[in-house]
Amino acid sequence: QLVADHLVRGRVVFPAAGFLEMARHSGALALDTEALCLRRIYFLQPLLPGGGASEVACEVDTSAGRFEVRSRRVAAPAFGTELARGDSPAAVHCAGDAAAGGGALVATTAA
Repeated sequence: QLVADHLVRGRVVFPAAGFLEMARHSGALALDTEALCLRRIYFLQPLLPGGGASEVACEVDTSAGRFEVRSRRVAAPAFGTELARGDSPAAVHCAGDAAAGGGALVATTAA
């Protein structure tokens, strides 16, 4: 397991850097750019590996400039078959803004 060494209070937790990389990669593909700016990022709920099969996805809404990393428990597949989506609701783990452009963020104040 790739994240087995990332422990918080003795529990394996998916690293925040993993959520950011998913958002960066998905946003760059959705917005067709290599220069992507992620802002106003919220880590809402930890992703705890184990306890059954899960589907994890990053959804990018290009019109709103937003992303969400979600997971959903799925039914365990029989050998040689694909995962079946369960009826469990999706959990949102990370969300924020994604926009094309890699320029530095500069704080401005009104004069």
